[in-house]
Amino acid sequence: SSIDCRPAARRFQQRFRHFLEMDDTAWWMSVIMAALIPMIAASTCAYIWYEILRELNTAYRRAEMLANNDALTGLLNRRRFTEVARENLVCQVAAGQPTSLLAATIKRCARAQDAAARWGGEEFVLLLNGTNHAQAVDAAEKVRKSIADQRIIANGLTLTITASVGLV
Repeated sequence: SSIDCRPAARRFQQRFRHFLEMDDTAWWMSVIMAALIPMIAASTCAYIWYEILRELNTAYRRAEMLANNDALTGLLNRRRFTEVARENLVCQVAAGQPTSLLAATIKRCARAQDAAARWGGEEFVLLLNGTNHAQAVDAAEKVRKSIADQRIIANGLTLTITASVGLV
C-alpha cells in the first residue's frame, strides 16, 4: 500500500499559494520583511528598556542626593556628614595627616577636599581635611571675616551679620 501525498500537497498549495504565485521581487521582499520585522521589534524593545533604565538611574541619583543633602542649602545633611567624617578621619589618621572641624554658616568657605554640612537649625559644620590647628584657626577667622564683611540692604537699611565660630 502506498501513501497518497496529493491531499497534503493540495493543502500546502492552498495555504501558501500567495507565496508560490509571487514573482521573484515580491518573494524576496517578503523574506526581507520577515527578517526585518523581528529586528525592528527587538531594537524598539531595547530602546524602551534603555529609556526605562536611564529614567531609573536618574531617579536613583535624585533620591540619593535628597537623602544626603540639606534641601535648603545643598550641603551634606547631618547623617551623611557623619558618614563622610568617619571615612575621612580614618584615612587622615592612618596617613598621619591632621584634620580639624570648623563650624561655619556659609558653604563657599569649603575647599574641594573639605566636607560642609548643615548640622541643624542655623548651625553648620566644616570638616577641614589636611588642616592642622593653626591653619584651622586661620580658616575660622577667614570664615568669620567673610561673614562680617557681608552687607544686606533691606528697605533702605544696611544690615550686618555676625557669626561665632568654634574649633574642635
